[in-house]
Amino acid sequence: MRFAKVLLFLLLTTVSPYSFYSYAQSTLAANVSNTGCDLPLVVQDRSKANMFTEQQEQWLGEILDAKERSDFNAIDDPEGRLQKLGERLLAQLPPTQMHFHFTIIDSPELNSFGVAGGWIYIHRRMISFTQNEDELAGLLGHEIGHVVAHDIAVRVSDWFRQIGITSVGDKQDIFAKWNHFVDQRNKVKSHVNEDNEQLVADRIGLYAMTRAGYDPNRYAEFADRLLETKGKTGSFLSDLLHITSPESKRLRELIKNTAPLAKGCIVPRVADAEHFAKWKSGIIESQRAAVKEELPGLVRKVSLQPRLRDDIEQIQFSRDGKYLLAQDQSSIFVMSREPLANLFRIDAFDAHTAQFSPDSNSVVFYDKELRVEKWDIASQKRTEVHQLNIPGCFENALSPSGDTLACITLVDEVEDFELKLIDVATNKVIYDKPHFHELVYQDFWTLYRGLLARTPLPSLFDMKFSPDGRYFATGRGHSVLIFDLKEQAEAHVPGRIKALLRYTFAFPAADEIAGIEWGALHPELVRLHFPSGEKIDEFRFDQDGRFFSSNSRNYLLIRPAGTYPVGIIDLKEQKIIQAFKSPAFAIYGDTFAGEQNSGEIALFNSGDKKMIGKLVLPDSLLSSSRTAAFSADGRWLAISGMARGSVWKLEDGERVFFMKGFKGALFENGQLIAQFAPEAPNPSRVFEFNLETKGAKKLYAVVDPPKKNHRSFQLGGLLVTQLERH
Repeated sequence: MRFAKVLLFLLLTTVSPYSFYSYAQSTLAANVSNTGCDLPLVVQDRSKANMFTEQQEQWLGEILDAKERSDFNAIDDPEGRLQKLGERLLAQLPPTQMHFHFTIIDSPELNSFGVAGGWIYIHRRMISFTQNEDELAGLLGHEIGHVVAHDIAVRVSDWFRQIGITSVGDKQDIFAKWNHFVDQRNKVKSHVNEDNEQLVADRIGLYAMTRAGYDPNRYAEFADRLLETKGKTGSFLSDLLHITSPESKRLRELIKNTAPLAKGCIVPRVADAEHFAKWKSGIIESQRAAVKEELPGLVRKVSLQPRLRDDIEQIQFSRDGKYLLAQDQSSIFVMSREPLANLFRIDAFDAHTAQFSPDSNSVVFYDKELRVEKWDIASQKRTEVHQLNIPGCFENALSPSGDTLACITLVDEVEDFELKLIDVATNKVIYDKPHFHELVYQDFWTLYRGLLARTPLPSLFDMKFSPDGRYFATGRGHSVLIFDLKEQAEAHVPGRIKALLRYTFAFPAADEIAGIEWGALHPELVRLHFPSGEKIDEFRFDQDGRFFSSNSRNYLLIRPAGTYPVGIIDLKEQKIIQAFKSPAFAIYGDTFAGEQNSGEIALFNSGDKKMIGKLVLPDSLLSSSRTAAFSADGRWLAISGMARGSVWKLEDGERVFFMKGFKGALFENGQLIAQFAPEAPNPSRVFEFNLETKGAKKLYAVVDPPKKNHRSFQLGGLLVTQLERH
């Protein structure tokens, strides 16, 4: 069974390396060259296939642009350099009525795309991937090629016809018909020849960039790196045997079409490599652009007080215990411990877990774009930012120093996982282990169950760095690795240490490793000296969960701990001694830190459990909500996150209710009806809140329907039946 292909179908959106959503139309007439400078390409007349005029395509583009901007954040380009480059390329092509807009966006993908009417989006990671302005010009020219060839308009026209739409009118009509298509999209099949579209877009892009004074050979080099073809273009024999990859064929066509134009056809250009490098560095360092407020018909604005804040996702102590950090979906707060006080806030949208450097002087983290940042605590300023250009990782982890990123990728062709270690400062791979782990049915099933549950996909690999940052360790089943970053080589350790990496493990200290070892009858939590492997202790441990270091040699954290998101394993008492309802929890010595239901950060003494400090964090942007409701009379607003929710009176912005997070709500007859998620041992419950008297009462419990004892589905040629345990 081709597990990887099925898995990728379920997990990934299949995209072209250049064009994720590139569509357009074609007013490139068949030009017969009189001057020797015209586009040496006859574009097929697609007027019959395209039901959109250029004006209608512009309207379609505006509709699609609104959708794209809800999915991505625009990156500030103070010089407007990308727009100017796009306009320089457009000046070399036949005129069009469409108005082009070039935008840099944040995204984890190494990609670029365009939508109808001239809206083109370049991912910041792609700009970092380019090595010079010629490569960026080729990339931009390719996306322009899709638009001027009217690819999307033809594609959308085909989709519309399949659901009975044969014509479009004004913008409102197009908007209505697009939404109708979205509702019916499962009935639509794609008839596009994407390979041909890519080749045509390449030829248009090569022509435009060459006339604009850029070197087309640089674009071929760029494509070779991006497509990972390593210069392979196929041969007569590989074509005859049908084993030449589409990527190699595309590279071959690119190279063939890089023939120079006559000197008189080229617009002179003064290359400025230093300026381009400076601009590119500024884009990598740039924050996302401020969102423009566009509210037609705005009557009144009300400030909601107090504001609802995001749930804190994690809390961590520095190794020396002087500092704490707390992280939500948009911010990292750095605090002092004695006294407990906020020092500064870092914008960190969609960031992975932040951590303190081993010397406790810095905070390091990386975001969804694989952009690594390091912040100095003393100066409260960013000291480093690096954009990594590797293709997207299936799973990844950053060393506590911020110097090394571990990346595991799924290789579809051979159905296994490849492990790479990347030097952050140089963007170079320092270690590569192909075939690190073979994709097996258990892996597929684990991920598939995550998809069925509609929760974040479970992590397959446990990936950890030692607290001092010297070693990287990872494992799943019999696929294990420990790498010595100081010696730049695999570490040779005893087999018993490697055995601990198969399930879950953690480093209680730089010289100790702890993990699960399966005995003859039950699992054991085993503690070993690291890297020598001498046994420190072992005891029976039956609880499922993943281990994490706690900043204290005497404790480990386990996530989850039964029905709780986190628990404390006391390694001396050899058991879980406490569990918490909030995942944001940390330990330093005898001090515990956690998030309160109110959103405050509190410190406790581990012995008597007395609170020794409490802090209200500064406001942070609310990244998203679990649910929201707006009363029909416009007087009330209810919003909830996962942990807490609020109701405000919109006449003055006063908060009238502050409660646990709810998963559904509606206003009816002056009441708020809210449903709360199950919380063991209680089932889901529905409450009524009186907005005038501020009273509340329980209405009823929502009992889940009995589950079927099995679930069956087809997977390739197999019928798979999932049986429930009792």
